[in-house]
Amino acid sequence: MKIILSVSNLLDSVIKKIISILLMIMTVVLFSQIIARYAMGTGLSWSEELVRYMCVWIIFLGATCATKDGSQISVTALDEMLKGIPKKILSIIQMIFAVVYGVLLSWIGFGALEFAKFQKSPNMGVSMGLVYSVIPIAMIIMLIHLVTIFLQKNIAAEEAHE
Repeated sequence: MKIILSVSNLLDSVIKKIISILLMIMTVVLFSQIIARYAMGTGLSWSEELVRYMCVWIIFLGATCATKDGSQISVTALDEMLKGIPKKILSIIQMIFAVVYGVLLSWIGFGALEFAKFQKSPNMGVSMGLVYSVIPIAMIIMLIHLVTIFLQKNIAAEEAHE
């Protein structure tokens, strides 16, 4: 349990740093684009594409942080109505759906990489596989966080019963 918790915490910390760095780079690139467009009359041909791909990475990586923190949007009406065993059953069902979704999206993401690795982005010429790789990466990280959350809930419930 301690190992997976440590891995989950480390991943979350690293992801938050990566998101911060990507946001800083996006800010500098967009500012440079604005200066180039208005001061020199021409823009940077690659800047909008780079920012778009960075935004995709930030969204997927940010979703992993939201999973870890439990801060994703959710409808809690049923959670709040139920107590005891029905609430625990609902929690298990929710976790099963989240894990199935993560596994399915990982599988689809790896499949998309097979096609995308041969494509190049129009302006920067980088492999689109690099852009699409965030899907399975983020889903695997989410699955690690979900397993950690599930184990923490079950251990806390067992300790409460003792």
